[in-house]
Amino acid sequence: MNQPSIVTALEEPYPAYSGTMDASHILLAGLQWPTEYWVGLALGWLEQGAPISQAILKELQCLATSASLSQSVKHRAFGLVRQTLQSLPIEELDVVRVVALHQVARIYGGTATVERVPQVGDVGTVVHVYQPTSTERRFEVEAVDKDGFTLWIADFDAMELRLELKHFQSGA
Repeated sequence: MNQPSIVTALEEPYPAYSGTMDASHILLAGLQWPTEYWVGLALGWLEQGAPISQAILKELQCLATSASLSQSVKHRAFGLVRQTLQSLPIEELDVVRVVALHQVARIYGGTATVERVPQVGDVGTVVHVYQPTSTERRFEVEAVDKDGFTLWIADFDAMELRLELKHFQSGA
């Protein structure tokens, strides 16, 4: 089936779609289309509740930072990424942002010449997920500078972090 006939399904609302082709194939074709018309319709399907697969999430992340798309399309893609990420668990190798610091005295380490205390707004990578207790999930997170030196490595509880970028295994 050629691409133009695939994306024409996007012209009807997602809840009305009753075709035999998997919606994710249609959505990916629309999201990867070189013009904003089909991209916008695909975003509309996602906003109407079409499921967001790993491949679709990756495509949305690319669209959200694309230099060739309008600000409104990038904003819609970013909103869908943010909404999806908020519903996913934080796992090892995910990129997270520090959104709160609940511990006054936090133990941290880092490269001697650049080491500093973690701050709200810092971005780091989850390097370890601790076995969850009955009340909380804890993570070891590392933040590095532009040269790859460790600014800090410290433990955080889940309420102190927000998922920024999901790590997906190759081929998944």
